[in-house]
Amino acid sequence: MRLTKIIATIGPASESPAQIKALLEAGVNTFRLNFSHGSLEEHQGRVQTIRQVAASLNRQVGILQDLCGPKIRLGDLVNGQLTLKVGEQIVLSGKPCQGTSQKVSVTYARLGEEVAPGEIIYIADGTVALEVLQQEAGDIVARVIDGGVIKSHQGVNLPQSKLSVAAVTEKDINDVKAGLKMGVDWVALSFVRQAQDVLGLR
Repeated sequence: MRLTKIIATIGPASESPAQIKALLEAGVNTFRLNFSHGSLEEHQGRVQTIRQVAASLNRQVGILQDLCGPKIRLGDLVNGQLTLKVGEQIVLSGKPCQGTSQKVSVTYARLGEEVAPGEIIYIADGTVALEVLQQEAGDIVARVIDGGVIKSHQGVNLPQSKLSVAAVTEKDINDVKAGLKMGVDWVALSFVRQAQDVLGLR
């Protein structure tokens, strides 16, 4: 008896009826729609295709709407990318600048005020990690603890920091309303830090 549930993300490369049928036959239980990308019309089409294919196979399948949430990203980097090595120090600034191996910008103006020494910052889906050493003139100085390549506009994750940014954006609210009309079964909220974030969305 299989105890694992499988969630498969549907996008441009996997949205055809044939692909969805193959995924269902492979054992997918829920299809995830990433609302960080694509239009509402595109997602509506995917929902309809999923329902039609599932019905043709006499299968019950869930549809998960994954909300975008607030996005904090790197700014522009010289040549589009940089390699950070373990032990190196780098300055992160909430003010726009052309990123170099000494200093990069982050699209969160209150970065230097709200990110404290000792906290960990993740970049590039967690493959690169920095430890904050100190706050300095509105910026932060960090040490690379897991090195790797970072690229312009990659996501920045601050799981230990108490940021004042709201968990639910205006886009998320509009997307949830649209998702309910589409008939999604589940809603996933990014950037959850406290129970009230979930209760507020409900």
